[in-house]
Amino acid sequence: MQTKMFGEYYSEEAFWTMVREMTNDMKNMDNPESPCSYPRHKDRESERATLLNALTLFYVYQDGEIVGELAQIVENALGYFVADIDIMPRMLPRGGFFDENTILQAALYEVRKYHTPEHDAAAKKQLEQLLA
Repeated sequence: MQTKMFGEYYSEEAFWTMVREMTNDMKNMDNPESPCSYPRHKDRESERATLLNALTLFYVYQDGEIVGELAQIVENALGYFVADIDIMPRMLPRGGFFDENTILQAALYEVRKYHTPEHDAAAKKQLEQLLA
């Protein structure tokens, strides 16, 4: 039996779909009439941190300088972010994105040589636009 790696779940389309779902849910969190894909008692700041890390890692990866084993690490981290498989279910209050954020942070550490302030700025700008 072959184990499916999380990188197989990653695609740009899947990434942006997840980012849009999360930002839409965050924008509608206080509206009881709005459909939300996870409970409204979630912690906005932890979700914001997760999105910021995901966007930063995405922009680092998009530069095209990361190859080989590091590329696999990034694809697996982004794949875990978009996959419906979780160590900690997303519906847990204040902890649903803890596992995703931890994995994204570990991947960012691995690619720290390629991570620039420009990536951080692009991620922050994109997140602010999506949440506007």
